[in-house]
Amino acid sequence: MLLVHPQFDPIAIQLGPVSVRWYGLMYLLAFVAGLVLGRLRIRMRPELGWTARDLDDLLFYCVIGVVLGGRLGYVLFYKLAEYMGDPIRILYVWEGGMSFHGGFLGVILAMLWFARRSHRRWLEVTDFLAPLVPAGTILHTISWHDNSTGNKANPDPKNWVGDGQRTIDEMGFAWIGWYDLSDDEYKAEVAARKAALQKNSKTTQQQQQQQQQQ
Repeated sequence: MLLVHPQFDPIAIQLGPVSVRWYGLMYLLAFVAGLVLGRLRIRMRPELGWTARDLDDLLFYCVIGVVLGGRLGYVLFYKLAEYMGDPIRILYVWEGGMSFHGGFLGVILAMLWFARRSHRRWLEVTDFLAPLVPAGTILHTISWHDNSTGNKANPDPKNWVGDGQRTIDEMGFAWIGWYDLSDDEYKAEVAARKAALQKNSKTTQQQQQQQQQQ
């Protein structure tokens, strides 16, 4: 059975020139899930010695770590030369561009900062936070596909099914180079690959016909 990943509008709410994307909403839901699960963990495990104030402070630092780390990671890992040519565009968050690797490093630094300020061992902080992470990771994964980055994971037309769909087994990690393309550049590259694939297919058919005639 063939499973496909449908393409849908990444914009959840459009209010004039202001658009709210599913990608951003999933980030918000991930933070809310962390807050709810954290409070539940505090209530169920009072022996850990955590308070609601501790949780609020930790999540505040983690939010900053995710946003700043994700954005700066995207700049450093994927488009450093482009942003160094026009540094002000680093602040243009509405253009998109977040890096999981940068966000991960940002959260690690946030936990280190919180551990230092709260006089806790870093591993104590990580042990408390670890059970809260999976819900946010699931939502982030969903947002990864909502943000259309999933389509750039493997742009080879041979892996596409129909128009705007691709097989479920191609939802793997993306080649870093494809994230360097704008949407227009990506569409042009896919079109070029489709044309090349059709040309190769036609050439193969002609060769097979020649062999049959011989």
